[in-house]
Amino acid sequence: MTLPPRRELPDDVRERMRAAVRHGMAEPRPRRRGSAVLAAAAVVVLAAGAVTAVTMTRAARDSSPAVPRIEPPPPGFTLDTARANAQLDRCWDALGTAGNRGSYPDRDRWRPVFEKSSDPAALDGSGVQVVAVRADDRVLFCETTATSATVSADPMADAVGFPAGISLFSASGTIAGSAGPGIGSLRVTGRTGISSGADTFGIDVSVGDGLFVAFAPAKPVTGIEVSVAPASVAPPPGRNIVTTGVSQARYPVPKLRQAWAVVDRPRAPAPDRASPEGRLLGACLASTGVSFDAASYAPAARLEANGAALVMGQAQGRVIACARSAGPGQPFYSMTVVPYPETAGAVRAKLWSGIDGAKALVGSAPVAGAKITLDFGGGVVAEAPIVDGTFAAAKPAGLVEDRPLRCTAVVTDARGRPLAPAFEVPVGG
Repeated sequence: MTLPPRRELPDDVRERMRAAVRHGMAEPRPRRRGSAVLAAAAVVVLAAGAVTAVTMTRAARDSSPAVPRIEPPPPGFTLDTARANAQLDRCWDALGTAGNRGSYPDRDRWRPVFEKSSDPAALDGSGVQVVAVRADDRVLFCETTATSATVSADPMADAVGFPAGISLFSASGTIAGSAGPGIGSLRVTGRTGISSGADTFGIDVSVGDGLFVAFAPAKPVTGIEVSVAPASVAPPPGRNIVTTGVSQARYPVPKLRQAWAVVDRPRAPAPDRASPEGRLLGACLASTGVSFDAASYAPAARLEANGAALVMGQAQGRVIACARSAGPGQPFYSMTVVPYPETAGAVRAKLWSGIDGAKALVGSAPVAGAKITLDFGGGVVAEAPIVDGTFAAAKPAGLVEDRPLRCTAVVTDARGRPLAPAFEVPVGG
């Protein structure tokens, strides 16, 4: 047995040991004197070992790095620490796959501040999940989907003339960043694409601990612009308000650095690309070139009008619409993103002119639904089957495109029974 190295005992400990030994020696017990001395010696050895162990333990504790303390999320925001850390682990692994860990603080320095989901009621990882992170003096955002992990780039891109910046504009439509002191909400605006017919969107975003996350119906294609400005309507803490057809904000954000994105969990089995719907969706995604993780989108609802074809695509809560023109020559493809619903089971509808100017109603609906009826009043009604949580219907005759456009929606199951009472739905442009 190897004993710990010799160390000097503290004076008070040494004196107590000597007193104990002297006390035992003062009582003559011939037959046990040797045992008393051995016992006293053992006590001294054990005490020395204890002092050594305490000293070594304290030294190890003092030399270990401080772990960021997990604090409660800002009021109105949510944070499940175990779930958030599992997402952060995926993002850290993504940085390892991309070979860029050296540009970021070590994983044990990442402190989750709050988390946000494109579908707050989904606990199965569907949709898009984002964790806002502080790591020492850095701000990071970790986005995960059922198939991918994305980490925001650094440094932030600051808006010109407004104390806020955007760190992440992902291919899934996540826009996240930070705001200056005292800003409780702000407004993010942009365009859904770069074509002349692309719509504009606006998102009034609540800010928590100086950070914000929004889910936009757009992707960071070359030429797209995003701006920030004071909020037009202050949303409740932890919530956002999304509108379309708005004026562009006056503080543009400079071009962002590319975020680090990795497809770490490919969808299996691979989505259909053999059927007519699958071939149309695959060709559209390949031609538009604006969808990260395009291989994860599966074909869903389909619509044909005036020789043009439209197919909906879905990937774990992310919904897009793809269309192919019917003109002569090479086919022309266009795509739009359906905004994420703020609550589970909600309906999102959009009036889109992607099929040769013949507008169609496209959107997302509860997966359990079989049919959706959109009633605009005055006998103007559109009906469509629901396929994998998506629908597409031709624009009904007589529909006047007033802004804002709204309708009453009824979702029924395969037996025609309503899943919920009729509810009002805003229709984006």
